[in-house]
Amino acid sequence: MKIYFLILLLSIPIGANADNKIEAFFGDWCVNKVTKYRGGLTTESEAKSKIGSKLSISPEVYIDSEKKIENPILKFKSEQVVLGEGVVREKDSIFYGVYPDRKSKKVIEVYESLDENYPWSELELINNESFFELYDGYVYVYSKCL
Repeated sequence: MKIYFLILLLSIPIGANADNKIEAFFGDWCVNKVTKYRGGLTTESEAKSKIGSKLSISPEVYIDSEKKIENPILKFKSEQVVLGEGVVREKDSIFYGVYPDRKSKKVIEVYESLDENYPWSELELINNESFFELYDGYVYVYSKCL
């Protein structure tokens, strides 16, 4: 039994892979699509007005439309998506039907400091060219700025 656990433990990707994935997302990103996934206080016109707005990610600074964070703490998280009869998901993007066909959920969390319990932002990776953010009932999809 111990051998099987060790093999399982060794097969889980950790360490340098997480950093490499975050580095691939350094740069300037622009909102290219906005869709509603549930209710919120933001109106559709307010949400759509964010199309074209820029988000910058680097080890030195994180800038979005609301905040600038010097020396952000960037964390990469990955989890396998388990769906099926009797499986109850937490209320996350997959629960709400946002890109539900993923086999794994990969997220870059942005923190202002190490002692924060909750991230300022959670950016969920769609593929190497795009990611999205959920905010007040809307899905904001980002791609590299042209």
